Amino acid sequence: IGSGEIPAPSVTFNGPPNVSSVSPPDPVGDVGPNHYVAMSNLSFQIFNKAGASLFGPALNNTLWAGFGGDCQTDNSGDPIVLYDQISDRWMLSQFTASGPTYFNCVAVSQTPDPTGPYFRCAFSTGNNFPDYPKYGFWSDALYISTREFLNGASFAGIGAYAIDRAQLIAGNPAPTVISFLATAASAGGAFNIGDGLLPSDLDGTTLPPGGTPNFFLGAMDQGGPYGAPQDALLLWKFTANFVTPGSSTFVLANTIPIAAYDTV
Repeated sequence: IGSGEIPAPSVTFNGPPNVSSVSPPDPVGDVGPNHYVAMSNLSFQIFNKAGASLFGPALNNTLWAGFGGDCQTDNSGDPIVLYDQISDRWMLSQFTASGPTYFNCVAVSQTPDPTGPYFRCAFSTGNNFPDYPKYGFWSDALYISTREFLNGASFAGIGAYAIDRAQLIAGNPAPTVISFLATAASAGGAFNIGDGLLPSDLDGTTLPPGGTPNFFLGAMDQGGPYGAPQDALLLWKFTANFVTPGSSTFVLANTIPIAAYDTV
């Protein structure tokens, strides 16, 4: 193999079909020691690493069967699946869209086996529809970013959520949640939030130093629809304090100039 070339895959197999015929299907997936889990709008499937199907395809809200509420009845999509190598657990999610109260629905496997039982949670975003949610596991919490729309209509800002990792993994039915809403000038604020922010997801087995915030990264485009003053990357820092939640902070740490670009 030449320098810099990607080696050939050790195994290839077809992923799940778009059984719900949703466009776009928004496919996502993650790999663990023994499994590959794929999600899309509006279904998921679990494979072993040889490509044999172990479960599904099944509707995403199957994960919340018997849980009650909108997470059980509202199969709306925009899913995310993460394998957390620190706890050897799986996290599968989607949002609800029926309102008037909206939720991020989170299921965390009780064991390393994604075909086994799950702890289920519903995290309310109030009257804000949490569009395009993105997730990241960090040493202290599961972090979520959203693009929020009041009553599913007018843009309200970027939501940032931190869910206590230890409580979530242990199956606490009401884990501590710390949340912020960063609003654009068009929504009454004055923050640089671009077209959304992405939380960082921990890779490897070396934890960051204690007290390291989770980093949310975004981009803004001077030629885009949000009136950005420049083309730049946006680095936000979320410092979650689960002992004293009111001391938590979510701040714009750096606006990083970049070469001119256009997203539209």
